[in-house]
Amino acid sequence: MSSPSPAVERYDVLILGGSMAGVEVLYQLRRKRRGRTLRVGVVDRQEVHGYIPLCQERLSRRLHDAHARLHTAGYVTAAPNAEMIVGTVTRMNSTARRVFLEDGRALEAEMIVVALGSVLAPPAHRIPGVEGALGVKFDHEAHEVRDRLQQLRAPSGPTQPRVVVVGGGISGVEMAGELAWMSQRSDDLQRPFEITLLHSGPRLLPALCERAGTLAADHLEAQGVDLRVKARLMEMRSDGILFEDRVPTTPEQLEMPTDLVLWAGGVRPAPVLERLGIARRDGWLTVNRELRALDADGAAIEGVFVVGDAACVVDDDAVWPTMKRAIECLWQAKVAAANLLASLEGAATRVHRLREDFPHGVSIGARSLVVYGPLVLDLPRINTWFRRFLMRRYFARYGARARG
Repeated sequence: MSSPSPAVERYDVLILGGSMAGVEVLYQLRRKRRGRTLRVGVVDRQEVHGYIPLCQERLSRRLHDAHARLHTAGYVTAAPNAEMIVGTVTRMNSTARRVFLEDGRALEAEMIVVALGSVLAPPAHRIPGVEGALGVKFDHEAHEVRDRLQQLRAPSGPTQPRVVVVGGGISGVEMAGELAWMSQRSDDLQRPFEITLLHSGPRLLPALCERAGTLAADHLEAQGVDLRVKARLMEMRSDGILFEDRVPTTPEQLEMPTDLVLWAGGVRPAPVLERLGIARRDGWLTVNRELRALDADGAAIEGVFVVGDAACVVDDDAVWPTMKRAIECLWQAKVAAANLLASLEGAATRVHRLREDFPHGVSIGARSLVVYGPLVLDLPRINTWFRRFLMRRYFARYGARARG
């Protein structure tokens, strides 16, 4: 005899994901009188979230973990009519607005906001063995990489340990810079290690201006990083990597002994996005300019919104070139919360605005750049301070509420 199905817990609003985008949706809802009356459930498998924009500095301990964590559950439960639901989303019936969790619970809501985001993972189907590369985005990943580095730097470790970073975008440049900072602070118990940055493109920081890429290369090489541009990773082996060097006229394949490979070559859609009943484009969830989720026919799904990394804005079949950056979460969350309330009240909705450029801070170990369009400022102390100031302001936005 089969066991009875569990009772379905019902909410006015369900927010799937409690990191930067999800918690901002709750914040925006609670700013409105109508929003404060709604029963809101925030679903996430973590009660505490590390500050992702500075994850590389958390890895090196230049920024201590304790100073870079948002106590999400504390903020959520301090808000009126809100509940933190600790669990893992496995699938969703988007038309019925019913969510299923790994532990068997089922949740329903009149409105759902998907903020489940992305994972930092290599394309294992394209590069043999690359699943052995490690990424650093979440706390447990930083702990694993830190442990591996400590093993390599111990007196009993390899004579000259080599760490390879794959990817020359902002994340890869920052990762290589932090590793250089760590290596230069070695002692008798923690030996230095060699760092190689592998980038398939012709220059670093391809999303930013050429001068930013040139300065980043200069700063990395000055800190001892072995920089390889036009170098494509082809295979990862137990004792090293095989890569194609395209700097000479005739590309050649080279082998390099390595002890640790770190992936910074881009994020991938979280696997759960496949099971949410929302149309996808290259794995990402499609939305219209109101951030409403779309079905396979391109029609908006009633009562379902998407924000954060997972959202792919499709406007008249053209895909917006939005960047997966932290500030985008705040902009999208504000629009989604406003449209959610407007839908409940039968009012007019608003559209999300495309912002193709925004000032970027790029930390490069002992150096740091501020980049806005063609303008590049080499201001290490000011930029480092400002990036941490933004983090503290972000935490204060929710932390004061959590302390009650």
